Amino acid sequence: MQQIDQLLSLRSLLVPRTMLKIVNRFKRVMEFIKEHPLANQLPESYPFWVLFLIAMYYRLNPDHLDDFVRGRGVMYELLKNPGSVQSDKWGTGPFRECCQYADRFGASAGSSLQVLRVEHLLALASIVRESTFDSQL
Repeated sequence: MQQIDQLLSLRSLLVPRTMLKIVNRFKRVMEFIKEHPLANQLPESYPFWVLFLIAMYYRLNPDHLDDFVRGRGVMYELLKNPGSVQSDKWGTGPFRECCQYADRFGASAGSSLQVLRVEHLLALASIVRESTFDSQL
C-alpha cells in the first residue's frame, strides 16, 4: 500500500485530469481482469503492477512502456538492480521521476521484489492499452 501511495504522489501524476484518467482506467482494468482466467495466474501484487503500467501508459513515451513489459529498459533495470543505471540516463520530466521512483522502490524492496513475469506484463499492458485481452496467453 505504501508503494501505491508513493506512486500516486509522483508530481507528474498529480494533475487532476491525469489522476482521473488513471483511476477510471484502473477501475475498468481491474473489473475486466476479475472476470478473466488470467486473474488466477497472477500473484497478489498484480493490482500494483496494473497501476504502475497505467501510470506509465498515461505519462511516458510508449517505447518506455514497451521496453518495461518486455523485461528491458532503464526502469526495469532500476527495479531489478537499484543503482544499476546512472542517473544521467534517466532523462527529464515524467520519465526521470518514474526512474527515481523505480530506483527507490527497487532499493526498499530488495530481493523480495517480484516483478511480474514478462508474459503477464505483456498481457496486462495489452489490457491497459486497449482494454482487451491477448487470447494467445
